[in-house]
Amino acid sequence: MVQGRDPRLEERDQLNRLLAMLQRARAAAVAVALPTGALVPPAVRGAARQHGIPLLSISDDPASWLSLHHAIAEEHHARLMRTAELDRRLIEQTHHLGPPEGTQRLVTWLAAYTGAHVAVTRLTGPATAAAPASAEAVMAPARQTIAELACAGRGSAALDADGLQIRLFAIGNRRADDCTDSPVLAIAARAFTPGTTNTVGISVTSAMKYIHTAHPHRGGPIPR
Repeated sequence: MVQGRDPRLEERDQLNRLLAMLQRARAAAVAVALPTGALVPPAVRGAARQHGIPLLSISDDPASWLSLHHAIAEEHHARLMRTAELDRRLIEQTHHLGPPEGTQRLVTWLAAYTGAHVAVTRLTGPATAAAPASAEAVMAPARQTIAELACAGRGSAALDADGLQIRLFAIGNRRADDCTDSPVLAIAARAFTPGTTNTVGISVTSAMKYIHTAHPHRGGPIPR
């Protein structure tokens, strides 16, 4: 929760850093405490939507914060239950399958489950897996960002392109100063509603466990 007058909400770079931190922490939402009748600034609403983080506005009365804490605790418990169920389903999808069959099966399932375009791609070469078949082409506007994440070996990004919202997740850990060409999980949809964002977040966390194992860090610099 942040106060409506928090300077981090007023400066764009600070706002993006705050939301990126909450995204990495898998925050259930960001709540802005405002006086009665006040509205969340459009820039804050837009940034929260771009990062896929549900946005709440609550009274700046401390008594209302207790109700918010209770609601978040219940949502956290429900998310843990959903995570366990999704982990079970993902294990079913990849059981007895190795790369690349297991990765394609997982990507196909994730695309069907979320209704989005999903691909696992790298800085070099074609996509390792994609669903539907057009997913790799759909990700074309994000190629530069994908390349940066693949090179860094870590991090995530969100961007809007051609009427789509695209979420990118690097899978791996950087071991040297050289470019590593880590796999990047890319998901594109017309819109990420709070419900869809939560489902994608849970699915991505589970999917990354498998993909990281199936596509280990290659190491060494990328040929220029």
